[in-house]
Parts: sequence; structure tokens; C-alpha cells
Amino acid sequence: MENKPGELYFMFEKDWLTEKRTNYIKIGIVRNTRSASDRAGDHQTGNPRLVENLAVIQTQAINKLETTLHQRLAPYRITGEWFDLTETQIANAIDTAKQLASEVDSAQRTFIQCEQLGTQISTDLITPANTEANDIFDTLKNYKFELDAVKLKLKAAKSGIQQAAMKSGGVRGICKWSPTAPSTRFDKTKLQKTDPQLWEKYCTKHKLQTKFLISFDRVSRSSSIEPNTDLDLEDTYPTDAELKIELARQPVIEMLHASYLQLLTEQALIEWKNEFLEAELKVLCGETQGIENICTWKREHKIDFDLETFKKENPDLATSFMVSSGGRPRFEVYDYRQYPR
Repeated sequence: MENKPGELYFMFEKDWLTEKRTNYIKIGIVRNTRSASDRAGDHQTGNPRLVENLAVIQTQAINKLETTLHQRLAPYRITGEWFDLTETQIANAIDTAKQLASEVDSAQRTFIQCEQLGTQISTDLITPANTEANDIFDTLKNYKFELDAVKLKLKAAKSGIQQAAMKSGGVRGICKWSPTAPSTRFDKTKLQKTDPQLWEKYCTKHKLQTKFLISFDRVSRSSSIEPNTDLDLEDTYPTDAELKIELARQPVIEMLHASYLQLLTEQALIEWKNEFLEAELKVLCGETQGIENICTWKREHKIDFDLETFKKENPDLATSFMVSSGGRPRFEVYDYRQYPR
């Protein structure tokens, strides 16, 4: 979890004439030199309603807190950072944010240790597994089953929505196909095979590579959830003419969308708990490259290809190794809801 301090604010609007507050609540963040009060002032400009902060919560992991809270409130998200919440739901959301911030503060020492260890080269040693490490692994194993199940349901919901949007540019308020521009990339593999010596000449860029893996191969395959490849529809793209068509919502697809948003909240909850436990395992690894039969955390310097220098010194040759990929429409299910429940 990235250690970046800041403030999470809950901002509301109130009508000057009726003095009634709308149900729209903005949940956003400010970092470093700015304050939540400054942000409220920004939003007051050009707004005919009074803008005030209802609650401000300080945390040492502002980006993660905001992302997690937004995802957990996905069924009530209207757009961007704006949510449609009742008084009770607002109070619950503030309590949840405070609880999450408290959890971050309690684990701050662990996350700082992780950051420090992540900048060090690991040794070749393996730490013997102790009771604490095994207990964490068992909990993570259970979370893996839960997360796999949620991801499979998300994939099924997305597939159902995509089927409903076949031969169109999307369904109003629920999903859309977006055209993407063609992209180019440098084919390092081709250069390495074509001219190994030239490849080696420019392999001078040093970088620290870290890779953390939990040994879930200890988990019985019979108990794990295998993804259903029948749900894949990624190769089904609408034509340019079909992209201009927007379909009206139907009750069935609205139900699928509601399920999709609810699953996002479940995913956020599990991933939040996962991150804390993984940090504890990393601290138990210390300077070693892993814990026996539980996890590996290799941190090592790798020599990488210096593409920037290669392009400067060999512009024409670099161009010859550029490959293009055609832009294909990208399917997106909205992680918010802009229509009545």
C-alpha cells in the first residue's frame, strides 16, 4: 500500500433558498499543501448552491482509501466522485472511511517497513515458516477462494451485459464500446533475435525488479475455481455503423448491472484485507527472498534494454523495429449508475 498522506472529504450541496441539502455527496481527496477547505472553495466558484464539507478524514494512504471507498460505494455512484446517498448511507460511508483510515494508521509501521525492504536487494536465503506465517497464509488462501468466486461472477455479469449490447455501441447508462486509436511499440524480442550483439550493446540500463508471489500451488486444485472460457466475448466487435447505435435499457440488463456494481463492493473489501496480510508476509520475509512453502519476494537488479538511447543513436533502425497494432473497440461496463433504481 502506497504511503501518501492526505485528506478524504465528504462534500455536500445545499440550496440557498430552501436550505435543503441534496442527496449528492462528493467523496474526493486532497494531498500535501492543499486542504479540504481549499477544495470546497474551488467547487463553490460557479456553483449556485452552498458547498461545504460534511466530514474530513486524514489518512496516510490517501489514494488507496479513496479508491477502495469509491468501489465499495459503486451501486450509489452517479459519476466521477459524486454519489447519491441518503442521510443514513452518508453516515455509514463516513463511519466506513474512518474505520479504513484507522486500519491504515494501525498498520502504518508495517507498510513503512515494506517500502524500505522493497528498495533492498534480497538475499538467497529462505526464511523457515513459523506459526504466524502459516496463519496468514491460511487466511489468504480463504480470501483467494472468495476473490476467485467474485471475479468469476463479475466476468459472468460483464459477459451478460456485453451480450445484451451486441451489434451496438452500448446500452444507455450501463455500458459502451469505445473506439481506440492504433498504437505502435518497439519489438525488443525481434531485435534480440535479429542482432544479439546489438541487443547486448544496449543492455546497460539497471533497475530494481521486485516480484512477490504467494505459493497458492499448495492449494488443492479441486477446490479452486476455474474460469469459464465460454464467458469470453472479447473477439466480438461491433462495426463502425453499429458503434453509433445506443440501445435503451431493459429490466434484465439493469439487474445485471446492479449485480455487477454490488460485486465491485465485495471485491474491494477482499482486496483491502489481502493487502494488509501480504504486507505482513513481506515483513516476515525481511531481507530473505521468501518464506518456505508460503511466498517468494525476490528483489534484484536487472539489466534492461536502454530503448531511449538506442532510438537516439539509431533512429532509422529503431523505426524498422516498430510494430503497429490496429485500434479495436474497447468494451466498458460503467462502475456507476446514472438512472433510477
